[in-house]
Amino acid sequence: MAKTKTTDKVTLPDSEFNRKWAGEKNYKVVKRRKDPRFGEVTILKNHQTGEVLFMKENMVNNKAKATENILQLQSRMRLNHPNLLRMVDYSTEIKS
Repeated sequence: MAKTKTTDKVTLPDSEFNRKWAGEKNYKVVKRRKDPRFGEVTILKNHQTGEVLFMKENMVNNKAKATENILQLQSRMRLNHPNLLRMVDYSTEIKS
């Protein structure tokens, strides 16, 4: 069974992706949403600046889908608009 880390309100599965952000003292996990079609999104808030941002995790069936997904996520990370949350990280894994 996978180890878990608990932040203020949300329990995160123990993975390299989550360890990177769960240990950050400046960020608090506000919300975590999981959708089988679109992946898992974690919304974070910076304690010092109040900035709200998000990171996304996806599971795909094959390498072609993973490549397509990575290209889409890289494009999304470049978006910068006051009405959009800023994406700070992503992870794409292939189901085995």
